[in-house]
Amino acid sequence: MAISIEKILTISVGEYAKSKAYDLVGVHFSLLTCDSIEIANAIEGFAEKVPDKAEVVVDYQNNTSAAGRMDRQYYIQMSGTALIPRKNVPSASKDFVGGSP
Repeated sequence: MAISIEKILTISVGEYAKSKAYDLVGVHFSLLTCDSIEIANAIEGFAEKVPDKAEVVVDYQNNTSAAGRMDRQYYIQMSGTALIPRKNVPSASKDFVGGSP
């Protein structure tokens, strides 16, 4: 199941994840095409690469460039960082001293 497109954001990790602990996973997608429908639907291909447990993708970037003048091919590169919530993360304790919590 692909992540919902509404959860693919350009906001930074730091801005989004102020109070939760996440595992960060880089997500990359690239496509060389001359098909306008594939170009329009490339975001769906990116969304399918996102891990199922991701809450959101941040730092999303999309770079589309012409790959050739004569054949009208386009090279699309998409990337972002998937945030996967960590389970059972101990909260910081004022009484904690040294070692691992």
